[in-house]
Parts: sequence; C-alpha cells; structure tokens
Amino acid sequence: PPRREPPPVKRQPPPPPPPPVSQPQPVPPAPSTPSWLQEFRAEWQRCATKNAFSKAICREKARNRFCPGHWDEVKECEVYQKPPDAGA
Repeated sequence: PPRREPPPVKRQPPPPPPPPVSQPQPVPPAPSTPSWLQEFRAEWQRCATKNAFSKAICREKARNRFCPGHWDEVKECEVYQKPPDAGA
C-alpha cells in the first residue's frame, strides 16, 4: 500500500509580545521666556506710563524693534489684517 503522509500541522502564529512596561516620562521643564520677549515686554511696560498718543507710538516702535522674525508668536506681535470689504 502507498505510504501516507501525515497531515500538515497547522501552526498558530506566535502570540504578540507583551506591551512594554511604561516608564514614567520625565516632565520637560517649562520653556523659559526668550530674552527678546523679556526685553520686549519690559519696553512695552515702559510705554504704558506715557499718554495715549505717545504710548501708541512707543508700542509700535517696540513692535518694529522686537517682532521681526517673531510675528504672530505672541499677542503683542500679532499681525493686523484688514477684513475683506463686504461689498467687493
């Protein structure tokens, strides 16, 4: 009689590895305020002591001095944009 091969053994895939034990992640230190921003805010506060007209000019000068390269990064350096005309 012909020799019969044993049926193939169905192998189960190996079980997935256990999830790694989660190590507590160190909390990164809070970013310190950049020096340009510290200087800018000090200047901004000095401007606050002036009358309304001089204060506006002083703050615009401070923005023009400190904000280039940092536009829209902080509230004081927001870029003013005119809303589009509604009738256009």
